[in-house]
Amino acid sequence: MTDVGMRKPDIVTKLGVTAVIVDAQVVNDQISLDSGYAKKIDYYNIIDLIKEKYKVQNITLTSATLSWRGIWSQKSADSFVGLGVQRKRSLKVLFYRVIIGQARQLLMERYDEYLSTKILPSFSGRRVVRAVRPHLKRWAERSHGGVSFHLTKVFTGHGCFGEYLCKIEERRVLQEVVGEDLSLGNL
Repeated sequence: MTDVGMRKPDIVTKLGVTAVIVDAQVVNDQISLDSGYAKKIDYYNIIDLIKEKYKVQNITLTSATLSWRGIWSQKSADSFVGLGVQRKRSLKVLFYRVIIGQARQLLMERYDEYLSTKILPSFSGRRVVRAVRPHLKRWAERSHGGVSFHLTKVFTGHGCFGEYLCKIEERRVLQEVVGEDLSLGNL
């Protein structure tokens, strides 16, 4: 945390007495790639804080700055070559990783917005959303596990099997009281 807010770069690598800070971004056609690169470098230009946090003497700041079409900022490409990434194929792999990261971030933002505005019909569905939503981003970014069928049902608002079983039980109890015919006319 800084006095101007949270700074959380995508990659921090400590190599001996040097910390390499890398942040990725995809920019639109309204901004030049090199000025986008420069803005990102300025954003993380908190050298003293980084040195203190990672206990290093030197800092290397860079940004994987690309257009949405996959074109690299010249300054960005040069900085990666300076770090030892020398082949075009390596830059292509980095491009895809940047795009995947940006898409994942956008998807999480949209899904959080969806959860905050969706009106869930069941009380238990609302309880699940309230319980899971604050932890969803951290859960999705974990490095292990996957999403099961039941979690998918819960996250897409289709309820869970336990809820279905409760409805079956309610139906059975109602049939004991009213009889087998649960049509509106019989109730």
